[in-house]
Amino acid sequence: MEKMYKATQMLQYCTRYMLTAGTVFNRNLAHFKMIENALKDGEYALTAFTGLIGGYNHAIAITTTRIIIAKKGLLGSNIRSIYHKNINDISLRTGPLHGFIIVDSMKETLEFCVTVENAHDIYEEITEALEEVKSSQAST
Repeated sequence: MEKMYKATQMLQYCTRYMLTAGTVFNRNLAHFKMIENALKDGEYALTAFTGLIGGYNHAIAITTTRIIIAKKGLLGSNIRSIYHKNINDISLRTGPLHGFIIVDSMKETLEFCVTVENAHDIYEEITEALEEVKSSQAST
């Protein structure tokens, strides 16, 4: 997995591995810029993708400590975090047109809508990133 500290790295990663829907490049860059600004010292993204939440495009990054979800709008913005220790389960559901990544945490359940073609790859990226974090924490 790559260490991504900058919004441009996250967006290039999404494009390279086709982990983004066909949305406007600059909008996604603005979403990922919010994630970049939210990273704490020593924290970096292991994987990143875009998905719909409530019908709106969001940038999502799995970092070394949490999942960060960000949306930069014209009139405001929204950013939230789910720390790894609060995640109960991550699951995948697919239909004929869309895939859904479901993150069940102690506080809430989030559902990211992604393209059905990318759903399995995104799910694998998330689970691999979380396993990497878990194994690095076990070795320290």
